[in-house]
Amino acid sequence: MKQNYTFLLLAGCLFLFSVCPLGSQSRKEPLSDITLYTELTSAYNSRFYPGVVQYADRICTAYPSSPLILQSLVLKGESLFALGQFSDAAMVLQKALSSLSEDSKWYIRGQYWLGRTYYAQKEYRKAIELLHGVASFAEYKMSALLYAAYAAYNLEAYDTAIPLFEYILQKKSFYSDLDYTQVLVKLTSSYAKVRQYNSLISVYNDKGSYVSDDYSAMQLKLSVAEAYAATGVYQKAYDIYCSVLESGNPQFAVIALPKAYALSVAHKKEVRQDTGTVLSLVQDTLADYPVLVAEFWIRLGIDAYNSGEYAKTLEYFASAQEQSTRTQKQLMALYEAEIDCKTAPDVQNGAQKAADRLLQVEGETVLTSEDELYSDFQLAQAEKAGVLHNWGKCRYFANQVLVIDSNNVAALYWKALSEYNTANYDACIQTLKVPAGLETPELIHLYAGAYAKSGDIKNALALYAWLAEQEILDDLGQLDYAKTLFLSGDYDNAYTEALNSDEPLARYVAGLAACNDQRWNEAVELFKEYLAAAASNEDVYKKYAVFYCGYAQYRQGNFEGSYRKMQTFIQDTYAHQLLWNAYIISAQAAIQTHHYKEAARAAESAITQASTDKRKEESIILCATVYSDQKEYDKAIALLEGAAGKRTTFGRDCCFLMAQIYARQENIAKADAQYLTVVRNFPADPLAEEALYLRAELYYTKGQYQKAVERFAEYSKEYSNGTYADASLYYQAAGYAALAQTDNAIMRYTMLLDHYPESTYRYASLKNVASLYRQEKEYSTSIKYYTQLLEEYEVQGKSDGVPLLIQQVRLLESGSDEAMVTALQNYEEQGKDKTIEGRTAGTTLVTLYFSTGNETDREKGVALAKKLLALQQKHVPAESAAAAENASHLALYYRGSGKEADSAALYLQAAEYYRMNANHTAAAQSLYSAVEAFDAAGLYADAKSAAKTLRSLYPDTMQNAAAEKIITR
Repeated sequence: MKQNYTFLLLAGCLFLFSVCPLGSQSRKEPLSDITLYTELTSAYNSRFYPGVVQYADRICTAYPSSPLILQSLVLKGESLFALGQFSDAAMVLQKALSSLSEDSKWYIRGQYWLGRTYYAQKEYRKAIELLHGVASFAEYKMSALLYAAYAAYNLEAYDTAIPLFEYILQKKSFYSDLDYTQVLVKLTSSYAKVRQYNSLISVYNDKGSYVSDDYSAMQLKLSVAEAYAATGVYQKAYDIYCSVLESGNPQFAVIALPKAYALSVAHKKEVRQDTGTVLSLVQDTLADYPVLVAEFWIRLGIDAYNSGEYAKTLEYFASAQEQSTRTQKQLMALYEAEIDCKTAPDVQNGAQKAADRLLQVEGETVLTSEDELYSDFQLAQAEKAGVLHNWGKCRYFANQVLVIDSNNVAALYWKALSEYNTANYDACIQTLKVPAGLETPELIHLYAGAYAKSGDIKNALALYAWLAEQEILDDLGQLDYAKTLFLSGDYDNAYTEALNSDEPLARYVAGLAACNDQRWNEAVELFKEYLAAAASNEDVYKKYAVFYCGYAQYRQGNFEGSYRKMQTFIQDTYAHQLLWNAYIISAQAAIQTHHYKEAARAAESAITQASTDKRKEESIILCATVYSDQKEYDKAIALLEGAAGKRTTFGRDCCFLMAQIYARQENIAKADAQYLTVVRNFPADPLAEEALYLRAELYYTKGQYQKAVERFAEYSKEYSNGTYADASLYYQAAGYAALAQTDNAIMRYTMLLDHYPESTYRYASLKNVASLYRQEKEYSTSIKYYTQLLEEYEVQGKSDGVPLLIQQVRLLESGSDEAMVTALQNYEEQGKDKTIEGRTAGTTLVTLYFSTGNETDREKGVALAKKLLALQQKHVPAESAAAAENASHLALYYRGSGKEADSAALYLQAAEYYRMNANHTAAAQSLYSAVEAFDAAGLYADAKSAAKTLRSLYPDTMQNAAAEKIITR
């Protein structure tokens, strides 16, 4: 940096002096502080920094109160800094600053140099604080900013350093080329650190041309290449790295090479260039780094290997051979051996070729147990020997590794595999008992197989379970594990593991597991998948798959599909343990689709196919059921009656089924007799209880209530706490109610309610007993039961109209007529005046209101009639009949109330509505009543008009004759 130091002379004084050797004394009197200071400044300007230090010390010693001491200390501190004595410089400057005024130029100067001193001592935070403080002073600004930026950079405070560097870049004229270049290098480095890659690229493109020295230019190139790579401009980044490689500077080439290599590997599509091409161009540049060059040829070869480009791998390895070390040659040999295996016409040939290559390289490189890749070579040889089934050699090479590393997992595997394949299962298991943490899927898989071979299924399953959990079994392994799980009864896991295998038979195993877990939809699909993919050599499994598919379809509810599958199985199978099952399922599937003839044929075949008495009996029951469904009752009875009298389980079932068939025929007596046989012959059998109950039900369903209640009572006596105890009480009560034996009915309903609070008949019993008490006019008790019903079954009771029933009973309790209450109930149930049915029911209620003779009821009738008539008149002629009744009632009411004219008008309306319904008698009577009302009102003309209408419509009626007498008086 350019520096211009200006020193002020004391005002009004000019000193002429000559430089004398320090320590000499040409005067008798000691030198004044001013003279010493003059000598100090002269030494400073001459850059004789040791002299500055001595003069400053003399001033401080001889003139401790001199006003020149502080300036002298500042200059001493600068000089010590120049001499590299940074610690001493810092102490001197700190001393000076502690006494200087903060607005003094010497204070500012001291701060600057103390900041520089801190920077030199790498106390960057202190340096930044002081240099920022003086940056506002023009004399120190540019230098202070520069070193503050450097300090922030060294502290990795890039967010602080970047704006300072950016400012400095705009002030090129204030800085030397060296400083400017360093700022540019450090700024781009800072951008990279904080990932401001676009800013880095922009600065490089704008200012990069100012860099003249190669070293800095290479630094900038590496930074901008990194930025391009980070922003996805891979081709540009790669090209810049290549330019560094081609620069001929090995120091930077070794940095650029791995980066160019990484880009070419990770972004082949964008780079579109093989790093091997560049590497071949810079071999001379990197002549002093032969191992590095070989290493990258080998890296390229390994990448090509991983991409399956084996020819290119061998080409790259060939380029590396001349400069490669023993270890590198051995490494290449390991990959080349693998290529031998992968490119050979068959596995055995490849393994033999690879083994020979490894043996040859071992000799050429004098491989010893001290070599880094010794174990890798022995393991590779063990593997190749294993592939060649040379288990003795495989064991030998594995042991060679285990001598060096007893816990080498790969060596343990190959040794264990050798033991396994030579039937030394105990030795295999002992080998595989590795220390915790060394277990691998391969070891555990082999471990499981060894346990299975030695008969330890429990441990085998535990290991298979772990392997399955890790999802590392191959397809055949998954299938074998699924089979084992299925045989152990773990159907859920068998299903899951089978589906993890792509072996066709795995679908069959999964289907069986799904069947056992009752997952019928999945089972059907799995069996179908297996049948579509099964090989011809799996005919046995295919037959089973057809059967189980049909069975799953039956359980699925696809009865037609099930029947077809079972028929296919039957046609393809002449003697099979599942043939009887196929006939049974065929029959049951045909029953479900109402194909009774097919069901009968299948059931008949099941009888002949049955291999045991139990199966034959089951077939007979099924066949008789099919006959019954076809209404071939005689055939069914003939099939059953031979065993019906026997005191065996089969005899019991035949007898019971015969009873049901007789019941279908409505032959109650015979059905009763068969049920009775079951009761007598099998008194301790649960079916006896059901038979006793069904005896009573037979009569109840036929309306023979007296016999029914007797049989139900018999059941209740025999099975007071039986399965049907509450049902028996309920039907006894219902039967007694039907027989009009209300007390008996009520007693049994209340017994049911008291003893069976959870019965499904409770709701009906509460409602029925409330209704019976209403019939008996015990209204308060009826209300009690209705209320209880609502408390226990609020929602159902409200939807069933129980609140209305309670209202009706309350009306009855208050003295209302039953007919009127019933009419009111009907009116409300039919929707009141909102519906045609409700208005019609309301008209009936009006008639009842008018018929009671009670004034209150009559007023209710008048109000309701007015409301209904107004609505009915809007729906004439549909509601003309009811409108006629309401008009007639109102006319009569008005006539009795002295409103003759209103009465007459309503009679005329009634007559019109009666005529619409062809009720001519009522129409004639209404016309006569209109004549009489008009006459009573003194409206003689209206009376004559009504009489005229009556005469024209009904001339031969007594109403016409009576009307004529009125108008001719």
